[in-house]
Amino acid sequence: MKLSDKAINCNESETVKYTPLINKLKREGKDIISFAVGEADINTPECIKEETINAIKNNKTKYSAVSGLISLKKIIAKKEKVKIKNIIITNGSKQGLYEVFQTILNKNDEVIIPVPYWVNYKEQIKFSEGKCIFSNTSNHQLNIKDIKNKITSKTKAIVINSPNNPSGAIYHKKDLEEIKKLSQKNKFYVIYDDAYEDLNYSGEKSNFVLDNNSISIKSFSKSFSMGGFRIGYVIASDEIIYNLNKIQSHITGNVNTFSQYGAIKSFEIYSDEIKKRKKIFQKKRDLAYSLCKEIFNCIKPHGAFYLFPEVSNKLKGQTVEEFTKMLLTKANVLVMPGTIFGMKKHIRISYTCSMNDIREGFSRIKKYLDSN
Repeated sequence: MKLSDKAINCNESETVKYTPLINKLKREGKDIISFAVGEADINTPECIKEETINAIKNNKTKYSAVSGLISLKKIIAKKEKVKIKNIIITNGSKQGLYEVFQTILNKNDEVIIPVPYWVNYKEQIKFSEGKCIFSNTSNHQLNIKDIKNKITSKTKAIVINSPNNPSGAIYHKKDLEEIKKLSQKNKFYVIYDDAYEDLNYSGEKSNFVLDNNSISIKSFSKSFSMGGFRIGYVIASDEIIYNLNKIQSHITGNVNTFSQYGAIKSFEIYSDEIKKRKKIFQKKRDLAYSLCKEIFNCIKPHGAFYLFPEVSNKLKGQTVEEFTKMLLTKANVLVMPGTIFGMKKHIRISYTCSMNDIREGFSRIKKYLDSN
């Protein structure tokens, strides 16, 4: 029997599949330095782990409301300056994005996506029977003229991911304000993927303000190393949250209950923890960028924990996929090919590992390229 076309035509997440590859290579005894995975080498804060364990010990393991614990949503509402009814807790920001696309898109509705982009947008929009419309950026910044040219009567949304994965870019405030005006004039949604909002080193902030055509998706994964907890949230209008709740009730029901208690605890340490993490990653960013620009052409990122250098002068007739495979097999350094983010001449380097590994990784890359 034939499986569904959706399943057959779905591409595996290119970033997620690298985790077992790294583990496999390490089991084989290979000394691999990974610049591939977008996960901090900082553990979940102890107080969050303790609160989660206590929740389990105190039998807080039953179902909660589909939209999440009221106690958690109250804290989020205070932080975000919105009402509780405008929040739904989701299984990470990934599920939040998926449910948003399922809620707003009809067949062949168009979603504008600035390039480079996070890999999952394409597949999630495809699952929702929408159509991706890609807009080129300039030096990793929004190209407003190009975006205007891509707007049609079918435009349903634009995805704004700032700080950006994979480039680390933070979009200029004036451009975000222009996007907002365009969305109001042309009646489409602005979807803010704010997974990296706390890892912002520039001072430029998301211009998200809750209204009928703005949606924000957030995560605890990057800010508190809670990737395995699978917890995030969506902020949107009454109508959208109502429909997200219906969809989620049939997919997963509530998010892991004891994870939600851990998330509540994160707000008690929010300011100190984010300040600490930003200091750590700025230091790593500065080191990684200084080493990277000795080898590749690279725009200095101001958020997240990625470099996205342009490597065309090193390809020598290779594709970027062949180039990344060569770095893995010859230099024992794993990076991500830019093609999975919509760019054919770039690679993504994640500087989430130790300072020593950052130095050693770039040393290996430079040594190999200089000898060939």
